[in-house]
Amino acid sequence: MDKLETMWEASKEYLRRMLISMVRDIDLAEDILQETYLSASNGLSGYRGDNAQAWLSTIARRCAFAHLRKAYTKAETPLPPDEECAVDCPMGSYTHLETMLVRKALQDLSPVLRETLLLKHYGGMNYPEIAAHLGCPVGTAKRRVWTAIRQLRSMLNLTTKEMRKMTCPDTRLLDYTYGILSGRDREKLEEHLRSCESCRILVDDARRVMADLDSVRDYESYTDITEIHTDGTSTTYSCRRVDNKSSEPITKTEWCSMDYHTLKNVFVGGEEIPFEIAKSDVPNERHYIARLPKPLAPGGSIVSFVVFTTPPGIGAAFDIGYGRWVAVPDNSGTDSADHMLVQMVVLPEGARLIGAIPEPQETRTGSRSTLVWKRVIPSGGEARERPVVVYML
Repeated sequence: MDKLETMWEASKEYLRRMLISMVRDIDLAEDILQETYLSASNGLSGYRGDNAQAWLSTIARRCAFAHLRKAYTKAETPLPPDEECAVDCPMGSYTHLETMLVRKALQDLSPVLRETLLLKHYGGMNYPEIAAHLGCPVGTAKRRVWTAIRQLRSMLNLTTKEMRKMTCPDTRLLDYTYGILSGRDREKLEEHLRSCESCRILVDDARRVMADLDSVRDYESYTDITEIHTDGTSTTYSCRRVDNKSSEPITKTEWCSMDYHTLKNVFVGGEEIPFEIAKSDVPNERHYIARLPKPLAPGGSIVSFVVFTTPPGIGAAFDIGYGRWVAVPDNSGTDSADHMLVQMVVLPEGARLIGAIPEPQETRTGSRSTLVWKRVIPSGGEARERPVVVYML
């Protein structure tokens, strides 16, 4: 066991970062990290003495994928292949063309329907939260989501068979499809489905639409996590999408960042990819070049997860005296299309939240407080509002 402890201490932080990049949630990543340790201790006899970090990383990825499968099974949708490989689909392949069709259909929705669907499906917001966010009645929010699902069903040609004209109300079918009906309400609806073929067809088709939405989640939903440490420094985990808009395959991606950020890791699908720092002609900037795991075909996209640290100050936190701190985390995203942004700020252990602007949609408490903002960021490169968080430490 001493051998495992030595290996574990040397690799634990790397494994934690890798898992956060995969599941996009620090608390969940730490739970899976514990599962990884238990699996490694049970399988230590199979370790052959080669690269310890690679061996532990393989175990951690298996634990993460097992969790993702479980989450998708619970939602009654299959785990998309991209969740396992998270790399680009070959140009012209069925998966690549299907992905393009789903993303195009999403873009063709009206702005109000698209925003409502993004908040529900990728933001995980309930209808009262969506209604408050958009300033509309709860019933209107639900109808917009259902209308968006039915329009996508038509645009993606996902109708399994011809239906007769609907004569029964169908709004509760949406709750059933999303798995939020329970108890007697669920039993009554299932009883209705046994006798109503039209509703059964609609539920099956809606599930297929949701599976398609899940398959493009990485392209339509982004996560930024800023973990504030007790000394005011921060570690940020951020999504970056790479689009190949050229006519030739590309093998690398390049971007610039302010020089107060220090890049630590770049992950694609749970695999770390190498990067280098190139000379930048712009003052106070760093120019990064990362090598892609394989050539990215014209028109293809992949999503990477970058991990960087920031010293106390803008982008992290700074002491304003009397034990009070202010955190102003950066946020990212993309300018190519409007998309869902989930931004999380994790306060240091023992910190007490004083207030935050804007008010977060969710505040998780425990040994550390996590604040969560969910919003749709419009395309066109508009300025993105940074949250400001004040806490006592």
